[in-house]
Amino acid sequence: MLTTRKKRGGAQKRWKVPLNSELLNVLTELKRDATSEYLFPNEEGNHQIPYPRYLATLCKRAGVRPFTFHCIRHFAATIAANKNAPLTAIQAILGHEDITTTSIYLQFLDETLRSTTETLVGRGSSPEKVLPKSSPETDSD
Repeated sequence: MLTTRKKRGGAQKRWKVPLNSELLNVLTELKRDATSEYLFPNEEGNHQIPYPRYLATLCKRAGVRPFTFHCIRHFAATIAANKNAPLTAIQAILGHEDITTTSIYLQFLDETLRSTTETLVGRGSSPEKVLPKSSPETDSD
């Protein structure tokens, strides 16, 4: 269950988000090995660390540029859309009442498609690149 207070007047909204089998397995393993009643406890084993600080700390430890849970929502919605998930299913998972809100999340899909096409252009010896980068001398356009 997820909860938000983004409703008018600060009213609370709750909705169920299904877990896929991979995430369920990871969470089950974490719970099995837990030394606290909490899945993500603070250093004393008590309540969870407030997530903005928790995520920032994890990013720092991993040596990656900091990101937010909101970024993860956008990323997950984009992956689902790229795999042709129904927009209404993405809407339900994100907990949006209005489909236009979900569409806003996916508005940068054009940029995703554009950057994906760039992976087809050769740069250096990267094995992910498929086509050699053309030089001005060999371009016939």
